[in-house]
Amino acid sequence: MTQKDYLPFQDSALFRVSTLFAALMTFQMSVVLIVILMGYELESLDIGSYPAWAQLFSLVEASVWEEVLCRFLMLGVPVSMIAYLTRKEGRNWKLALGGFGIDRTVLVFILFSSFMFAAGHLTNWGLWKFLPTFAFGLGCGYLFSRYGLHASIMLHFTVNLMSAGTWLSGSEINSISMIVFPVMILGLYFLISYMLRASRFLRDMFAGDQSI
Repeated sequence: MTQKDYLPFQDSALFRVSTLFAALMTFQMSVVLIVILMGYELESLDIGSYPAWAQLFSLVEASVWEEVLCRFLMLGVPVSMIAYLTRKEGRNWKLALGGFGIDRTVLVFILFSSFMFAAGHLTNWGLWKFLPTFAFGLGCGYLFSRYGLHASIMLHFTVNLMSAGTWLSGSEINSISMIVFPVMILGLYFLISYMLRASRFLRDMFAGDQSI
């Protein structure tokens, strides 16, 4: 298999979901470790009175409705409305489901939806959760804009599934979540890669090339 054979897979939603998952988990666990080392107590959502199946169900259904709210309604719908009002060629209501690419307008709504997504987690999780959740929102916004709603739901579900140990034990560091640490080794590479990719995108965007 030649290098060219890998390119279609590297541009697929599955590849992006997998690599973004590793990168975002690395970022979140790094924030968690820094906060712990600084001596702060981590706040987490208190659902200990609920049975395990209810907690797991909450994680699963949140993967869907949070993406519908923050990506579909706050990102897809505004972009499709703007496209309709400006009568852009090939633009229609189906754009509300994502997959329209990223330009300056889309970037604004990605930032807005990510901010609202992160702000919505402050009440139950505390200030420490804002930065990793905002970064997660950016990742989901990228997947939604590039591939569609299904891709952002896939990433959200995967991250929530890995967070099940936290919900069930009430701690950010536990025997279940410890399996994330091997992912962090690979995730560090992808985290740096996506940061460089975003930097190049912003540079090219202001230079006139808005593709990503």
